[in-house]
Amino acid sequence: MSKAALLGRVAVMFYNLLNTDKIKTVHTFHGHTFHGYFSPFKEKLFLNIERFLARFSTDKIITISKQQQGEILNRFRVGKKEQHVQINLGIDTSFAS
Repeated sequence: MSKAALLGRVAVMFYNLLNTDKIKTVHTFHGHTFHGYFSPFKEKLFLNIERFLARFSTDKIITISKQQQGEILNRFRVGKKEQHVQINLGIDTSFAS
């Protein structure tokens, strides 16, 4: 999990609680560490943090592929369907095998 993304969304959450002019937040997942990277405890902790931030401090969630969006939205249940937008990675990988 990116520390900058975490800190930025937490800062916006507190700002929005204290101010009438709200800041909109967009978070882009370029990857995730919800399985196979950290210990099961840390994975669950990071996943719960992301779920919390998606609910309380993220207006739009951008994923870079259909597979990634399916994992983050359906498998890991981060955010609601209406929050998610898929913007494909801008690199042509069709020549690679």
